Amino acid sequence: MARHETLRTHFALHEGQAIQVIAPATQGFALITHDLRPLDGAAQHEAVERLAREEALTPFDLSRGPLIRGRLVQLSETEHILLVTQHHIVSDGWSTGVLLHEIGTLYRAFS
Repeated sequence: MARHETLRTHFALHEGQAIQVIAPATQGFALITHDLRPLDGAAQHEAVERLAREEALTPFDLSRGPLIRGRLVQLSETEHILLVTQHHIVSDGWSTGVLLHEIGTLYRAFS
């Protein structure tokens, strides 16, 4: 979050005009975790589909932010799924590629 201002951005109204507000670099990122290890494969698949659908249908509040959300779904001791949802106002194809590359690089560095 500290490296990317757009991930810390929200929009407020000032004198009837929308303005960009960038939160401090110290703003954290809330990663919601879901432990699906107790479920069998079919139930895990259904739960992941439900979580992804819920995430996609949950609106963002442009005036509050953050405009990015994440969920980490644990399927087993070694298998996880990372769900990342961003509002299109703070992301595009290029910036999403940069973010995914950085996540991959950091994951490999810490694993």
